[in-house]
Amino acid sequence: MDFEKKDRGQLKEFFVKNAIPTERNFSDLIDASLNQQEDGIRKPDSSPLSIEASGDTQKVINFYPSFDDPDPAWSLALNPRSQAADPTTASGGFTITDGSGTPRLFIENSPGEAPHRGRFRYPPRGRRLSRRWKHGREEHLHRQQPPHGT
Repeated sequence: MDFEKKDRGQLKEFFVKNAIPTERNFSDLIDASLNQQEDGIRKPDSSPLSIEASGDTQKVINFYPSFDDPDPAWSLALNPRSQAADPTTASGGFTITDGSGTPRLFIENSPGEAPHRGRFRYPPRGRRLSRRWKHGREEHLHRQQPPHGT
């Protein structure tokens, strides 16, 4: 992961007593912090931290064992696609993918009366583990064979 920001120690050196910070020093200071508008992250009063999905694939967050790694170990995304290059194949829901981009868990956002209604699939393109809710309680839990061709 390309990460060219200054750390706090480097930034503090620009603003010591009798120092004359340059335009570049102020720019480094501003670029080192999160900007709620530009970075898609908010913390409204009396509300939890909120993160906006970004990019063509609607990724929300990447997890790295080390920022020296070129790719994340895990990613969370909204509305995953069954064909990465085709936006029309997006499914309403939430997915967790491994470092290679392989989906490992998909939680489908299905319409319904109960707030917990939906399907949990693992893996997303194989046998399905379905959980359906009726009147706020679990109705059944079983494995389904996917439709032919998926």
